[in-house]
Amino acid sequence: MLTKLRAKIWIEKSTYHWVKVDAEALDTLSFGLGLVRIAPGGTLHFEQVRVNDEIWLPSRILIRADARLALLKKLRAEIDVAYRDYRKFQSDSRIVEFQEN
Repeated sequence: MLTKLRAKIWIEKSTYHWVKVDAEALDTLSFGLGLVRIAPGGTLHFEQVRVNDEIWLPSRILIRADARLALLKKLRAEIDVAYRDYRKFQSDSRIVEFQEN
């Protein structure tokens, strides 16, 4: 499947972590035994950001594609998802002694 894609990947120099990916389908991509087929020209744009100087999390995903479901239904889709305002989850915990009767 990778031979049917052209992609450009941006890597951060200090951590060698990939920050952004742009990919384009050069040929028809099939998934699920051919039930879903992506036409040539479909694109994927994915970006990540480092949050709290700890972890890399998605910041944006953009997908544009023409697809065919089960060779019956044609679909044209543009999906743009943006992630923001990440907050660190915090909780308090304590160890409780358990006594059997």
